Amino acid sequence: MVPFLAVLWIGVINKESANIHLFAVKVSLMWFLYVYGEEFGWRGYLQESLVSSGNDYSRACIIGIIWYFWHLSFLMEGYSMEKEVFFFIVLVFGSFNMLKVVKKTESLATAIALHFSFSVLTNIPLPSNSAPVILFMCFIWLMLYLFWNKGILNKLP
Repeated sequence: MVPFLAVLWIGVINKESANIHLFAVKVSLMWFLYVYGEEFGWRGYLQESLVSSGNDYSRACIIGIIWYFWHLSFLMEGYSMEKEVFFFIVLVFGSFNMLKVVKKTESLATAIALHFSFSVLTNIPLPSNSAPVILFMCFIWLMLYLFWNKGILNKLP
């Protein structure tokens, strides 16, 4: 919920001359559906199907490699070897982090929200004054990760 609200608060720059906050609703819903589909496949199905395939590192590498080829970014305009190597590393590293987050929280929703946050920050043109909201969102993620399953969150009203 926090990433979605952050995008609505910040707004999304657009060429349609639409209100940036209303446009953020449209963009956020589209990204949410896309991210939900990916995470349902990667973490909801594939991650559990690979339990017998070894440890977390090997599972994350397998998912990261498949995730990389899923995007077919090497077929896009502006392709460069440096970008592809970086993108590949991000997806493998991201797969490992998502695997750990899902295991720790026992929730696919956290993977969806984290993926949504990353996708918004890297793919959507945000206004220049969005840094404080982005930092707040990152702070919330850090706190959730650190305190999840420690009983602290259960005591909140």
